[in-house]
Amino acid sequence: MPYSPPYKPEEDAFLREHYVKRGAAWRAERLPGRTVNSVYGRTYNLKITRSRDKAKIESSPLIDAMIRSAYLGSRPTGFITKLAKQVARPEWWVSRQAANLGLEAARNPRPWTDAEIAFVQARGMLPAHLISRQMARRGWRRTAAAIANMRTSGRMDRLDSQHFSAFALAEVMGVDGATVMKWIRNGWLEAKPRGQARTEAQRGDGWIIHERAVVAFAVKHPTRISLSKLEPNKVWFLDLMARYARTVGATGRQQMSAAA
Repeated sequence: MPYSPPYKPEEDAFLREHYVKRGAAWRAERLPGRTVNSVYGRTYNLKITRSRDKAKIESSPLIDAMIRSAYLGSRPTGFITKLAKQVARPEWWVSRQAANLGLEAARNPRPWTDAEIAFVQARGMLPAHLISRQMARRGWRRTAAAIANMRTSGRMDRLDSQHFSAFALAEVMGVDGATVMKWIRNGWLEAKPRGQARTEAQRGDGWIIHERAVVAFAVKHPTRISLSKLEPNKVWFLDLMARYARTVGATGRQQMSAAA
């Protein structure tokens, strides 16, 4: 095993200054003789932490293929540690990415309730690990792996992934529920009632909103959307616009022609 010399004070200072914002890979490239894993180890010893929510570690088709190969194999003891070194990513990230790919299943899964399934369905294209956090805040303990497996198990209607509740749409758009309800009540955002017969004290009936309606709203009322609030979910929004904008635009032109 190659010898790794002790870290110098100036190297430690360099890690403390830049690791939180830049991460291990960027730091290792600028510290001669230091590997990514060496930087991870040193920052751990120095108790330098980096928020997982803010750390944007990218995957790639090759890395995903390596993760699938490892998880679909015999899974010997320590395979995640070995895999993390191979892909130059932290172990927690490898485990989370495997969950997002649907490669981990709970050993003794608890039965899913209708409310839990509806919650996942209403969140369409959100990553499984984000849905897991949202469910935890409501007292539902479901791992990202369990959510990914539910999505691919055949128990969920694929059409439901194209719909949002008003609350779920508010979350991905970065606004509060009252704002989405205002869009609906003013006729700007098309939505259908769920037919739950809830009282006003229960905040009234729920709403079902199709992805196409969200795109139509964005096309017709662009000033109602805050791009800064959409920043965390901009990839989802751009994908949504790419899939439906042409159809929505054509429908709008047809309506204008008919009115003329």
